[in-house]
Amino acid sequence: METAVGVSPACFTLSKKLNRLNREADWRSPVIVAPASRVEATTEYADFASACDREGAIELELHGPDGELIETEWIALQDTELLLSLAADDPSEPDWFDEPWNREFEAPLTEVLDDDDDLNAEPGSWDEELDVEWADDSDRPLPRYQIFVGLMDDAAVP
Repeated sequence: METAVGVSPACFTLSKKLNRLNREADWRSPVIVAPASRVEATTEYADFASACDREGAIELELHGPDGELIETEWIALQDTELLLSLAADDPSEPDWFDEPWNREFEAPLTEVLDDDDDLNAEPGSWDEELDVEWADDSDRPLPRYQIFVGLMDDAAVP
């Protein structure tokens, strides 16, 4: 499992390294991000590339209760502990973005929203549109790993 979920932690580590390299860059230069050759020379990049290679070598398959192969487009695994550790980080001091907001790229709210967006909807009105009943499982611990599957044919699962 560690091999199957190893890309995400390596990606976060590489991202932090890239942000440190960018903070060290000369912002007067026309090149805004660290050159690829500088990033690719880091151990974080080597760890990320290695994790991608190891994950790519795994050939996961989905089988039904009778053992029959169910065709999938993709299968992905996620480490819940990693996600919870990221959520536990102090959001008041992000280490991934220290530069001020660049207002040059800011779009007016009217350009971002469609005419169909209802910002003044009554609280709870969206609840009526949900097809799923939500249960409070707060006492039940989260599983360590989550598995996501893209099926070739939704009807293939019994």
